[in-house]
Amino acid sequence: MKGGFNNSGDSANQLNTFVPSFSGWKDFADFFPEVVCVLDKEARFVSINREESTVWAYENADVAGTSMLQYIVEADRQETQQMLSAAKNSVLAIRFKNRFRRKDGSVKATLWSIQWNAVEEVFYAVAKDETEYPGAEERVLEYEHRLQGAYQLARLGWWTWNDRGEELDTAGALYELLGITKEQFPVFSTDTYLSLVHPDDLAFVQENVTLFCKEFSHRYRHHVIKPSGETIYVELQVHTMKDENNQVRKVFGTIKDITEKQQWEQQHSELGKKLQQANRDLLAALENMSDGFCTTDRDWTLTYMNHKAASMFGNVDKGDYIGKNLWDCFPESIGNKFYTEYHRAADENTFVLIEDYYPPLNIWFEVSVYPNPKGLSFFIKDISQRKQQEQELLQSNERFQLVMQATNEAIWDWNLTNQQVEWGKGFYTLFGYDTDKLKNDVSVIREYIHPEDRERVLSNLENVLSGTGLNWTNEFRFRKADQTYAYVVDNGLILRDEHQFPTRMVGAVKDVSDQKKQDRRLAFIAKATSEVI
Repeated sequence: MKGGFNNSGDSANQLNTFVPSFSGWKDFADFFPEVVCVLDKEARFVSINREESTVWAYENADVAGTSMLQYIVEADRQETQQMLSAAKNSVLAIRFKNRFRRKDGSVKATLWSIQWNAVEEVFYAVAKDETEYPGAEERVLEYEHRLQGAYQLARLGWWTWNDRGEELDTAGALYELLGITKEQFPVFSTDTYLSLVHPDDLAFVQENVTLFCKEFSHRYRHHVIKPSGETIYVELQVHTMKDENNQVRKVFGTIKDITEKQQWEQQHSELGKKLQQANRDLLAALENMSDGFCTTDRDWTLTYMNHKAASMFGNVDKGDYIGKNLWDCFPESIGNKFYTEYHRAADENTFVLIEDYYPPLNIWFEVSVYPNPKGLSFFIKDISQRKQQEQELLQSNERFQLVMQATNEAIWDWNLTNQQVEWGKGFYTLFGYDTDKLKNDVSVIREYIHPEDRERVLSNLENVLSGTGLNWTNEFRFRKADQTYAYVVDNGLILRDEHQFPTRMVGAVKDVSDQKKQDRRLAFIAKATSEVI
């Protein structure tokens, strides 16, 4: 089909894949007086406008799917291949010349401008006939002017070097970027550039200069010191062209000031290091904590288990559990309190605290469950010892209650931490007080001691409590419910913590009023008898 784009077959499908799809693009391309085409990454023609039939005398069907290189004069193919490779490594369009063989066998000198699109993996190319195209030189100058403007906007310096000498051709924002002027450096050479390189980077740059003469494409970064004293960080991208004997004929490259980018990268690198260290610290804390800790995702897959949790669960291998479903690992929990409360935490997005016995491990667990957007976190404590102590305390309290009911003494239990006192039934049987109505604080002790005995008794009690003793005994008069006083002997046992601080005191009050009366009677008889004799 002569002229325009081929709208059928594979070529059309490829064109629709690679070429921008805005309305009228195909018709727009046909207005160009040059050959406009799209090449795939292997340089095969994907699409070409109608001008190719005029310039090269080929039809669309002749070149569709064929390699551009097969039409290039053999002596120019290697350099053309190098330029295509250079275009893939450049953000700018690459311009070069070669000789293109027409359908009739004649050769056209052709000026190419090729841009690589890394996203679509295609080349966009414009080919100009240098032998017949009118005003070609003027157009080239116009393009050069536009290219210089683009360099200035992008703050991108451009330079080329060839094997004819050490002087570099420069363009773009190179002088401005390096903080120099044409007056200072009318000739820009390799030595000129090296004089601006930071001393700490000079050996590195010289090594890279040697390296990019050996490699086709090379990129590196270093510091430059401007004549003003300002230090900047630059990135160079260099491409090398070689002849058939593998000798360097031309080197071209770009230079860009990336100081701000480097500062940003350094800041984020430092932040990244701090985050990594924080993650390591957190992981170490989780592994060394005294509680078990596990996490699951929202599908109940175990994502983490610390060392303590693995120990609680029978010294299991964490690797055998992580990545598996929680209920597959602990099937006995399905339907019990753990199962229902875990699901409630997930469904209601709320914190839950669970205490329950887990028969397979013979352990009482206390589990705090915290939901989060990604799943659940579990803090696990083995409270078996606490539960045993609670049971023992309950049994002890039951025995204590039985003792208080069976004895003929008034038993009292004083919690020195909260100053609460529990009164035994003896305070009713001996002294007439209704223990259900009796105040359960220590003020009762002070209030019911006879005023003449109070200071002595309380001072003695305070001295014993502030020391390290475990026993206390005192005799005093105690006011009964009928407002009379009974002579009593009070014996107390003091419980202390590991720091010898008193935490609890248990005592028994014995009514010795009858014994006191008997003692007074005997004393009276003894005195009377001695006077008679």
